Amino acid sequence: MRELPKEVLEWLEKHAFRFPNVVGYSRTFKKKIIGGEETEIECVRFYVAQKVPKTELSDEEIIPMRIEDIPTDVVQIGRPKALNMDKTDIIRPVKMGTSIGHRHITAGSAGWPYLMGETVVIGTNAHIVSPHPNRPPEKIREKRILQPGPYHLEEKSLDPDDPEYVVGRMVWYKRIKPVYEPSTCGMASVISYIYNKVAELLGARTRLVPLVEEVNHIDWGCYLPTKPHDYSYPTIDTEGAKLIGHLFAGSKYIGIVCRARYIVEEGYRPLGVEIHDPELSDRVFGESFWCHYETKVIDESAEIEVGYGDFKAKFRDVIFLDNDPPNTIRGGWSGSAFWFREGE
Repeated sequence: MRELPKEVLEWLEKHAFRFPNVVGYSRTFKKKIIGGEETEIECVRFYVAQKVPKTELSDEEIIPMRIEDIPTDVVQIGRPKALNMDKTDIIRPVKMGTSIGHRHITAGSAGWPYLMGETVVIGTNAHIVSPHPNRPPEKIREKRILQPGPYHLEEKSLDPDDPEYVVGRMVWYKRIKPVYEPSTCGMASVISYIYNKVAELLGARTRLVPLVEEVNHIDWGCYLPTKPHDYSYPTIDTEGAKLIGHLFAGSKYIGIVCRARYIVEEGYRPLGVEIHDPELSDRVFGESFWCHYETKVIDESAEIEVGYGDFKAKFRDVIFLDNDPPNTIRGGWSGSAFWFREGE
């Protein structure tokens, strides 16, 4: 994995998302794809929701053919969104990969146990343990985690408020910061105040609001079990495997995983396993509540914007998995852990 030059990364951070349909880019050199075949030409790769003919774009909307003399390439991956929802059963003790979810979401997957100090908690996504992952966790008063998730309970005509289905309580999640948040910079506040006063005096309706562009690394949260859990999966064996991270978003072309090492940096240690930072084309595997899946890494360090319904968030240094056949990784996979085993 060879990271792009600093000046190229700075250009991408500043300009990449200004182009129509661009949803992300790779932070490392990639091989240019021509006619569906990978070549030996190293390039800067842009990811777009959908490719459109250049004739439908203005000159300013066309991605440059080169950045700092490095060729560019455009790869269509669809528009990633947070994943949740699918079928499940009531499972006791709760196994990893089964349907779980906060009382006020639909459903996601139990990922893997972590140690919070000496306490075991179950790791999944922030948007699975909270209905508002863009808010601080201490602001969320409802903390019940259900198994199966509320969507599946209602699908079976079962009452989500029955205590029988409460299997844990939300403990913590890393707040997901929307792409733009209000700035706390004093200088920016002064400048915007002066601008707005002048605009008001001139009768202009435009107002300046100072914003900060925010970047995330993980969509991850955890809950404390209140009913017995089984720290294994129904159909896959993780013995000897290393954890790469948790799936949190995707499209019909890709699955997106946040790296386990950023979770460790927050003070949470995966129980009984080591972590692995994957390389391009590493074979990885995981299990959600309705199937297990093996695929390959197609980008080991990407930057991407993800839609969460009422807000968007930018993620840096995330992993792209190949979703082939299409739609295998889909609703319900959110929170599930993905693994790497030497020799596979």
